[in-house]
Amino acid sequence: EKIPFSIWQDLKDRQVFLEQLDKKDTCENMEFSFMRQDGSAFYGMISARKILINDVLHIVSIVRDVTERKEVEKALLESEEQYRSILSASPDNITITDLAGKILMASPMAKKMFGYDVDFDGFTEMYLLDFIVTEDRERAKGNLEKMHKHGAKKPNEYRAMDKDQKIFHVEVNSEFVRNQNGQPIRMVLIIRAQAMAGQKIRI
Repeated sequence: EKIPFSIWQDLKDRQVFLEQLDKKDTCENMEFSFMRQDGSAFYGMISARKILINDVLHIVSIVRDVTERKEVEKALLESEEQYRSILSASPDNITITDLAGKILMASPMAKKMFGYDVDFDGFTEMYLLDFIVTEDRERAKGNLEKMHKHGAKKPNEYRAMDKDQKIFHVEVNSEFVRNQNGQPIRMVLIIRAQAMAGQKIRI
């Protein structure tokens, strides 16, 4: 006798899905590993609802293949682990931000430079411009725009400020992290404090 084809790679997932459906008569965007008819596996996102047709209960469901997205997420997680290893070992202030300048990851030296303990977690909720003195922020924004438009990569110097409002000069080298299509998705910045407090700022 031919065994009916099942989309479920793991029957425990099917049970979780049915329990959710029994509780709420609907479920949305639940992710499981499914099976194609040829036996290959894929990640899918399933939404379903109970309906009555001629007094007979039916389940209407839609499964979307999200394998590519899951693989991208996995690759990003692996990349972030590599970034964290590099940052932890670096003696420099290396900071990774999103395109708006929000800090995503930073080396221990980055936190020390701005007066924070290396185990301070709130650093990743801040923006890089928070550490640039007000008078230099517009110039910093302008330099970031030049990077976006023209790929300019020269070092720039600014007056920075630590959490105790102490002002010092820094040199900033920056570059984009790009996706497979070459589109910028993050920024990497290497920031070094200038040895001479009175050094002229490059405009």
